[in-house]
Amino acid sequence: MYRRRAPSGRRILGRRGQSIILLVGFLVALMGGVAASITVGTVYFAQTRLQNAVDAAALAGAQSEMDGGSANANQTYLTQQNMPQAEVTVSNLANPPNSVQALGKVTVPGSFASLFGIKQFTVRARGVAQYGAGAVFDYALFQGATSTLALSGNTHVNGSAHSNGNMALSGNDCITGSTTVGVSGSAVTGQGACPQTFVQVPFVSMPNWTLAQVTPQNATVISGAGCNSIPQNLTGNYIIDCPYSQNGPLNLTGSNVINGNILVEGGSSVSISGNAAISGSITVYGGSMNLSGNVSEAVTGKGAAFAAVGPDSSCSMSGNISVNGVVYCPDGPINISGNPTVTGAVIGNYVDVSGDIKVTYNAEDVQQVPVQQVSLIQ
Repeated sequence: MYRRRAPSGRRILGRRGQSIILLVGFLVALMGGVAASITVGTVYFAQTRLQNAVDAAALAGAQSEMDGGSANANQTYLTQQNMPQAEVTVSNLANPPNSVQALGKVTVPGSFASLFGIKQFTVRARGVAQYGAGAVFDYALFQGATSTLALSGNTHVNGSAHSNGNMALSGNDCITGSTTVGVSGSAVTGQGACPQTFVQVPFVSMPNWTLAQVTPQNATVISGAGCNSIPQNLTGNYIIDCPYSQNGPLNLTGSNVINGNILVEGGSSVSISGNAAISGSITVYGGSMNLSGNVSEAVTGKGAAFAAVGPDSSCSMSGNISVNGVVYCPDGPINISGNPTVTGAVIGNYVDVSGDIKVTYNAEDVQQVPVQQVSLIQ
């Protein structure tokens, strides 16, 4: 009878030994793959953070250069905020012109790659930003906020209008130029004086006048005890630095004449009413600008005719106001009612217009709006 012979124990052990070898090889390969993945992830994460750091440094350096400062101003702070362990150097470039370069370097541990003798990796990144004049700011009426720009009454805009939010027109309003908005959903109610087509465009940044740009040159300074007796008629350039708590608002009433450029600081507000005649500009820093009555401003080509900038600032116009220049309130609201006429532009963070308002775009004034920009080019 045929008997089946039991397999040799030696053969069984041999097969088991081969399985163990294969398993060990598979585990080594798996660990190597995991180690490589972790190492690549570590290097990629460091590269991304370093690129963000040098991009921020280049943009900040270009902004500082554009504002008249140094390209490497505040770079220590920027590096600490973005990637403290990195080495970032910032310098100006001659080609392309008006550009700033940021170079970064950081060392990251080799992680599992150290098992193969690689202790660390050096990651490098480069960013280049350029500064200069931005696109032409050609809006007769501009709202920087993302809320709704509301026009009611008989508002007539001879030029283009933009709101970073919606735009709502009611009554007999008319905008003769392009009408652009930041979001969809704008509407026209009422008959209107002319048809409107709303075009949605990307966010448009508010142009920025710095305090240095609105500070009049060769100015006479009124402060301290002089705040108790500010002349009603001012000829020449003045800086009025009077705390609101000391002097209250600067009130100009009646047939006042201002011939020059005035900067009001100290948180004071300016109220001009009556038949005041102004030849020049008035800027309030940290307060409000209020115009009422038959105020007229007669000088063109001066940029901002009436401006309120800085914290807690606002602008209001009511009555038969006549302005040749830019009404500018980038941080607060502009409220316009009555029968004002503006030849130049109305630029505000929030704009509310009602009444028989007429705004006519004047390139001579608006071209002086300091639209500057910085952008990454590499």
